[in-house]
Amino acid sequence: MAGITTGGGSVTITAGSTAAFISPLTISGPFLVTAAGNSTFNAVISGGGALTVNTAGVTRFNGAISGLGSLLTNTGGSTVLAGGALGVSGSFLFNDPVTLEAATTISGPTGRFNSTLDGAQALNVILSGDAVFVGAVGGTQRLASITTDSAGRTLFYGGSVLTTGAQAYNDAVLLGTN
Repeated sequence: MAGITTGGGSVTITAGSTAAFISPLTISGPFLVTAAGNSTFNAVISGGGALTVNTAGVTRFNGAISGLGSLLTNTGGSTVLAGGALGVSGSFLFNDPVTLEAATTISGPTGRFNSTLDGAQALNVILSGDAVFVGAVGGTQRLASITTDSAGRTLFYGGSVLTTGAQAYNDAVLLGTN
């Protein structure tokens, strides 16, 4: 199959099962994936739609995410970013712990990590608005590095930002507590 295109809808996976999207996914409307097990996206995700993933297992993005209107994950389970790019035209919100498995560039207006962010990879943040990190960054596994652009602000509330390499903040930074 060359790819999947959806104008909206939902996929619900029964208890103990997993959802695996092996072809590119183009989303032009709201799209909800609910799974008791894992949800895996093996190829590029694009389109201007809104993707929401609710899973008790691992949500894994193995391909780049490009041009989505928004991306939201729930508080159950965890998320792995392995595609190298996360680009949204609206906002992204990860409510679960996130692990980087590839050097990752995130871009768009705003983004929020409501839990921890780990992974021995470089993070490049290009947001015109706020990049919010509520949990510890690099607390379990230090990031290789973190770099922000000059637009927007970076807000840390998790108490620590740990890397094995450079931390370069080219925008305004706010350090707070939960």
